[in-house]
Amino acid sequence: MGVKAETLLKIIQSLEKKYGIPQKQSIKIPIVDQIIIHFLSQQEKQENVEKAYQAILKEFVDWNEIRVSHHREIQQVLQPFLKYQIHEKSLKIKDALQQIFTIYNKLELETLWEKDFSEIQKLSQQVSGLGQEFLLKFICYLYFQEDSPLASSFFRIGKRLNLWDENSNQTLLKKNFIKELGPERFAHLKILLFIHGETQCLAKSYDCSQCPLSKICDRAQRDPSIQEENEDEINETKSKRKKEDLAKKTKKIPPTKNATEAIAKKQCKEKNKK
Repeated sequence: MGVKAETLLKIIQSLEKKYGIPQKQSIKIPIVDQIIIHFLSQQEKQENVEKAYQAILKEFVDWNEIRVSHHREIQQVLQPFLKYQIHEKSLKIKDALQQIFTIYNKLELETLWEKDFSEIQKLSQQVSGLGQEFLLKFICYLYFQEDSPLASSFFRIGKRLNLWDENSNQTLLKKNFIKELGPERFAHLKILLFIHGETQCLAKSYDCSQCPLSKICDRAQRDPSIQEENEDEINETKSKRKKEDLAKKTKKIPPTKNATEAIAKKQCKEKNKK
């Protein structure tokens, strides 16, 4: 394994400790379906969410029929399977579908798979009730697909870590990483770098002192606060070593058998003279 691949694995391991291990979904669920499942899932058991989702698919012709239906009709379908905030969930589903239709003039969003991730971010910001939580769920669906696009945060952090430069070709990068890491570990890298880039290592706002990648990041090492922190660590280590060396030098060495006997004889002579 090359040096770069080893570095990438260190990055993955460091970020997994902070954010957890990304979970691969068994099937690729359509984007609108993911949004509906997102609203159904709040405070519910997964098995109940699945039953409610299947009931909706069975009861209504398509998402557009749900969009134009009264929210009580949606609530009645969900009632046998869900326990919490069913009324609110039915309203959220109906409102979300209406917002999507208003934005895109349709409810078929699968073309977003092929577009830049900024489009997905825009969707999560425009549709109320989605936000960051849905976004993080969605990228696990998206980034386990080999043909998924690379987010701008992926390139931004990679450049800060000096893994590639601004002229790097996306297709060649993906091909090389899949070869070195395998498709699943590469998916982990894409997901974790995205999360890190959207939550901590932002374009204009960041805190290198709390970053799990600061030790291998070129920009972090140039950060004055990191340099001070490194100097403090070095000084602390030096001070600790000095104390240990001093303790070894001043530590009393137990007398040998002969030395003990000599001391005893000397004490006896002094006693006799008195």
